[in-house]
Amino acid sequence: VMATLGVVDVRHLAEAPGPLPRAFIPVENAVDVGRVEIAGPPPHMEGSPPRGDETDTASLRVAPYQVAGHSSKGVGLPSLVDDAGHFLKPCPDDRKGAAEVDFYRRVVAAVDAGMEMSTSLAGFARFVPAYRGTFRADAAGIVAVAGDDPTAAHARTIAAAGQRAVFLRLEDVTAGYSKPCVVDLKIGLRTFSRTGHDCAYIAKRSAHDTRSGQAEVGFKICGMQTWEFAGRESGSERGERAEVGLDPRKRPSSRARRGAARDDGWLQRRRPYDWARNLRDKDAVRAALEEFVGCRGKTKKSSGRAGTHAATSSTRGIRVEDVADANSAATTNATPNPKQTNPACRASEVFGEALEQLSGLRAWFATQRELHLLGSSVLIVYEGDTTISATRKTRVCVIDFCNYVDARGELDDNFASGLDRLAEMMRAIVDAEEGQGEASDLSGPA
Repeated sequence: VMATLGVVDVRHLAEAPGPLPRAFIPVENAVDVGRVEIAGPPPHMEGSPPRGDETDTASLRVAPYQVAGHSSKGVGLPSLVDDAGHFLKPCPDDRKGAAEVDFYRRVVAAVDAGMEMSTSLAGFARFVPAYRGTFRADAAGIVAVAGDDPTAAHARTIAAAGQRAVFLRLEDVTAGYSKPCVVDLKIGLRTFSRTGHDCAYIAKRSAHDTRSGQAEVGFKICGMQTWEFAGRESGSERGERAEVGLDPRKRPSSRARRGAARDDGWLQRRRPYDWARNLRDKDAVRAALEEFVGCRGKTKKSSGRAGTHAATSSTRGIRVEDVADANSAATTNATPNPKQTNPACRASEVFGEALEQLSGLRAWFATQRELHLLGSSVLIVYEGDTTISATRKTRVCVIDFCNYVDARGELDDNFASGLDRLAEMMRAIVDAEEGQGEASDLSGPA
């Protein structure tokens, strides 16, 4: 793979480069996206990786745990990961690509300058993936990495045009988790700026926000994945990746499935965009969040219509019930106890930790007047294997910054309100779980 990638790798400027393979070319400006001019800090603030933290091109592969975004739908270039813990996000040659690079550069510059934490992007840095510069490679090499993934088509197109593929090199927030459970939540009651966009764009996005339910709920689920222990020899293929609510004609490529397959009795359950787009009211969204932490049908609120909606939502009907039942798996003495690996409900643990981080994030939005986020998501990640979950806490971070606008001295009430709505719903799910536990204790034997 390395020989075909033709990588133009980002190198730390203080490092004296030694002899490089012909496929590699050292560069000083890590961002070169053709006709788009990106204003940013001097090269020493680029955030290039230090010595020993470079991307090993031989380890590049399609990101197996991405649950939302264009790449997850087979659009554009693939998102990639490497063995060094990097997530390589496609950086298009347009306004959005330039804006996202500029955002991360601004965060790095604010931290390096020691700016005030409560009012500048320095205070936001702990809530976003670490930035490690950009990564460029020959598109033909990306075609080889993508294999039969649908995104290989776009890579072939730009390869034919003699273009290079440009990626943001970010921290892979799922690295270090054995069975990462992930949900992508687009935050805010609206995806437009009342002062930064024209009337036509506002009307278009307003209609979309109403149709998707985001204007009512305050956020929307863009995709989700969880893991369940299905036994060493389940009725389904071992290590199967179950796609819930997905158009059968849009199943992931065999390469993507192999990247997620685990031959250890675990079942990866993905709920992609085709499933998430049907969660258009508060009950459906709450039921989905309950399902994310294993509480579907186990709290008072999730019974009835809401729980059924989340369980069966799809455009062309693959239901949760259609996936192999983990309880029907044949197990051996060496198999972990499903009751340990598939707990009844983990809302208090997972959402409890997430709420603490959301509280700090919300506090920053109560004071910063530097920018307004539009179309950005909160990503929540937790360890699905409870036998090792104590070593990896829940992680909350904000991603996707290609649509932010200048704050013009005003607070970002839109994103802040979305965070409040999310925290309120998560807190209600935690309270319901703890209330169920108390009720069980009271009804038990004296």
